[in-house]
Amino acid sequence: MSEGESVRPSPTVGRQLRRFFLELLADGNLAKYQSREQRDAYIARRRRGRKGGYLGPRAVELLQSDDLWEIQAHVNAVTGSGNAVVLLVVCPPM
Repeated sequence: MSEGESVRPSPTVGRQLRRFFLELLADGNLAKYQSREQRDAYIARRRRGRKGGYLGPRAVELLQSDDLWEIQAHVNAVTGSGNAVVLLVVCPPM
C-alpha cells in the first residue's frame, strides 16, 4: 500500500502493532528488528501461539512486508494512539 491508498484499519491489529513497536524501544530490540539477519526470528518469537506471543497473522504479514503506511493506519485506528508516526520510529529521516 502507498500513502494515498485506502485501507480498512483494524484496532485489533493496531493494538498488536502498537505493542510491538513500544517493545522496540527497550533492550536493543530496535537494532534486532532492523537487522535483516535477526528480523524474521525477532518477529516469529512474538507470534501468537508461541509462549508470550501476541502478534496475529495480519500483524506478522505487515511487519514482514515493510508496508509502513498500512502499519501506521492500523496503529492510528486504536483509540488513544493520537497521530502515531511509526515511520519516524522505525525508519528515521536521513
